[in-house]
Amino acid sequence: MRRILEKPLKFELPRFVWTVQKAPLAYLKGFSLETIVTAVMFSMVGYFNGHGQTLWVMIQGLVQTLLVRLPLAYIMSIQPDASLTQIGFAAPAATICGIVLNVLFYARQRRRENCRLG
Repeated sequence: MRRILEKPLKFELPRFVWTVQKAPLAYLKGFSLETIVTAVMFSMVGYFNGHGQTLWVMIQGLVQTLLVRLPLAYIMSIQPDASLTQIGFAAPAATICGIVLNVLFYARQRRRENCRLG
């Protein structure tokens, strides 16, 4: 009995379990930037909605989703060495593109406003 208690117990999970556990981590590694850029994006969307630019918000959202996020995720997934980190990066990349579109729209609106006043 004593000999049995002296041996440390070894418990090893099957290999597929480790793969299943690591897959979400790889995806979240690429997707984690989304938590920061979404806060910026929502602030911009709120600003434009508050100023009556709801059509722009809708157009920008459709462009961001349909023309950037979905194609980028597809392109990342068909690469020969595709990883979930690369696929996860499609969401923050699309949000960053949306931020750039909003900054350009804001600059255009300000320039129009200055031309009307000046």
